[in-house]
Amino acid sequence: MNDNQTLHCFSLDQQAYVINTATMIASRISRESASYLRGDLGIPRGALSEQAKCELESLHFRKNNSEEKPDTRPLSGNDADGKTPDEAGGDGRIACIALFVTQQCNLRCRYCYGGGGEYGNPGVMDESTALTAVDWLLDRCGPLEGRISFFGGEPFLNFPLMKKVAAYAREQAEKRGVRIGFSANTNLTLLDQQKLDFIRDFDVMIIASFDGPKSLFDTLRPALDGKSSYDRAITMLPELIAERGKKVNARATLVPASDPSEVQEAINDMGFKRSHMVRASRSPYAGIADRNGDEAFVEKHLSYTWSAVCRFLAELKERDRSQINRLAKSIGIPLPTRDGFLSGNRMFMGRRKYKCGIGRTYVAVSITGDIYPCHRFAGQEKYRIGSIFDGMPLKMDYCISPVDAVAECSKCWTRFMCGGGCLHEHAGETGDVRIPSLLLCDYEKRRNEMRIALWCSISREDYKWLEECGVVAADLCLLDFG
Repeated sequence: MNDNQTLHCFSLDQQAYVINTATMIASRISRESASYLRGDLGIPRGALSEQAKCELESLHFRKNNSEEKPDTRPLSGNDADGKTPDEAGGDGRIACIALFVTQQCNLRCRYCYGGGGEYGNPGVMDESTALTAVDWLLDRCGPLEGRISFFGGEPFLNFPLMKKVAAYAREQAEKRGVRIGFSANTNLTLLDQQKLDFIRDFDVMIIASFDGPKSLFDTLRPALDGKSSYDRAITMLPELIAERGKKVNARATLVPASDPSEVQEAINDMGFKRSHMVRASRSPYAGIADRNGDEAFVEKHLSYTWSAVCRFLAELKERDRSQINRLAKSIGIPLPTRDGFLSGNRMFMGRRKYKCGIGRTYVAVSITGDIYPCHRFAGQEKYRIGSIFDGMPLKMDYCISPVDAVAECSKCWTRFMCGGGCLHEHAGETGDVRIPSLLLCDYEKRRNEMRIALWCSISREDYKWLEECGVVAADLCLLDFG
């Protein structure tokens, strides 16, 4: 095997790492091994030290249930959940719909990719369309479980319909012997006790838009009536978090003016147990004006991420539970699972052929019943893939993995970590879902190098301690659609 074709070597803070892009096994390696892989030494492999030889040899072992055997064949083409392409959605099963109960909003967020939450067609969904969408999902979600994500605009503007949908979906799912779950993406400003009761009674997972400290929050998320959106958002938030805990996930949208550390600190101060930060994306309805600040913004976010990783690893050595629990929420990189560990400093990084379930296991249903590959594409006719009323199968173009179909992706070392990236981000940056943005690709590569460094720096003993602290667990957030 040609090392140059399958091994990606890099250094962070003077520590060298390498990943085998065929097996997705990553390791910390010595400087000698790194120099050899980069071609700096100019000596044959046989002249290396025994340590370097062992390190290089171990890179071509793949994970096996009972033992590790040398095998340089690529792993099978599974998605992020370890499913085959057919299992992942090629058979037409839909696990989740984003149900647009309204395409209206009481805020006018500066970065909104939905054009003020209206997606080109303001209005509310009627009851008949909503219940038909529920039946449509239950017909396609398979025998186990389906999920409805209430979307908008601001979905709680149509709270009466949300209640009817949840009650009807639970009743119909029970008749079919199917579990049904609910989630909602909300700006928090309309919450009251009645809505909190609904969230509890139907076990609704919440993604809460929360962009940081009050001054930034109010600047980025102005209310139509001119009053503070931040003050409204936090009115019921402590009670929501106290009752729902990890079933409330803060989603912060970053713009060039955002300071990631200040945003994360504000999220932590509010008591969120889960959070993630994403870059504001382009939109056909409302773009971000400061394109010139993109590169500086990416550098700022990457610098923050690496600083958070370093702080986390330093506190991990000290076994400081309070600090670890706080820092774990601000890393910006997922922590490893038990299945990732091999031996020594080697990790199985997983293998994904898709960024998310867009157009395969997850679709959006607009207020008119039109179906789009995800919530971000709602209202854009050229991306419409069907209707809940026409009885025709969906266009399944999205079952084709970018990792296989896109030339730039098929040659990239990080393709099985990013899964080809967010197709909406591609469309916003390049005008085509199949043409990646070079800036965002560079961001993904550098962020994934940080992920490799983090994972390879966590020992089995570290992981067991993190489990004891409740920092890592088997449960996953089902709301991170990307």
